[in-house]
Amino acid sequence: MSTNNHKNKKKAHPQQQARRVQEKRWNRAEHACSVIMNTISQTELAPLWEQHEIASQYLQMAAVYYKKVRNGKVINAGDFNLAADVANCVRKALLSLDLANSAASSLQLASLEQVMIEAESILADMQQLKTGA
Repeated sequence: MSTNNHKNKKKAHPQQQARRVQEKRWNRAEHACSVIMNTISQTELAPLWEQHEIASQYLQMAAVYYKKVRNGKVINAGDFNLAADVANCVRKALLSLDLANSAASSLQLASLEQVMIEAESILADMQQLKTGA
């Protein structure tokens, strides 16, 4: 009987490890989404969004996806997929901005750079998940 318990413990270990990796990924996505949404909603960035209709539309879609994440908590694969959708929309919004020719301040540019870093981190996790690496 004790050998069966020992075998069961060995089988559970890889599953527990995979679960921990998954939970860490979800926690990173939750944190990144929170940073993204808090940053893009800052009033000092509002003029950038108002000047660029396409960027504004992408951000509206990001907000729609974010609202679907349960209270901003990434607690399952569906929430992680929504977080990746948020990141993808925000990335597209930032890429649509012509920051080189805008009157964005250095503070605005730093905020946008941080948003891009957070979005890219979610998308990198998604890519890693897809490739199984």
